[in-house]
Amino acid sequence: MNIEDRGDVSPQISGCGTPESAWRDCETLRQLPEFTLPRTDLAIVLAPHPDDETLGLGGTIASLLDRGSTVLVLTASDGEASHPHSVTTSPEQLRVRRQEELRRAIDTLSDGRPGQALNVKLHLPDGGLAGVERELGEHLYRFLDPGVLCFSTWAQDGHPDHEAVGRAAHVACARSGARLIEYPVWTWHWAVPNEETVPWWRAQKVNLSPRTISTKWSAIKHHESQINPLSERPGDEAVVPPFDLLHFERSYEVLFV
Repeated sequence: MNIEDRGDVSPQISGCGTPESAWRDCETLRQLPEFTLPRTDLAIVLAPHPDDETLGLGGTIASLLDRGSTVLVLTASDGEASHPHSVTTSPEQLRVRRQEELRRAIDTLSDGRPGQALNVKLHLPDGGLAGVERELGEHLYRFLDPGVLCFSTWAQDGHPDHEAVGRAAHVACARSGARLIEYPVWTWHWAVPNEETVPWWRAQKVNLSPRTISTKWSAIKHHESQINPLSERPGDEAVVPPFDLLHFERSYEVLFV
């Protein structure tokens, strides 16, 4: 997810953002149509950093695995720049730690489900995905064809890495004929209910079973370096604090279809 490390992050991503209580009271969200996941042999999930796939799409991933799909998570960066001001943990230590957190999260999402979850790490620069957008798109294109369902972060999610991933996915899916579906992550922080810049007209929700909700939350907890402080020292604060985590505890996930 990564926010603290960005000098070019939208100024909208600051402070405590929009409280989850405002989204709970949002009539637009309550009235979103349900999205029925299609039967697909292969689904690609493109994530800017380790944890975006779990926060924004963990329940959908588990639901696809319940249907027997193979889900390939393409992780664009290793998330090594999440704590640039830390005096306790180096970028290389974060890279190793976050890769292990991702492995555990994906294992949790797939545990006991008939589908197969795989992970390919692209090792592109955390915080610099806009600078390698064409390369990112080429990596994704290699896995696509008209029968593939591709998920990516929304191309206007308010974070430069997330938006670069979204743009690259648009180009790659248009070239290949794969179907693209976008998922918001930071949108819940900066947007407000009925925000005019959010494409609510193409938003649908994937309703999650109690088992899937529990699985998603267990997977989120593996991303400890992001949801908990690295230490009590300045620069080690949680990247995804409790008020933001509440957005991902819902009984549904929103997709832009």
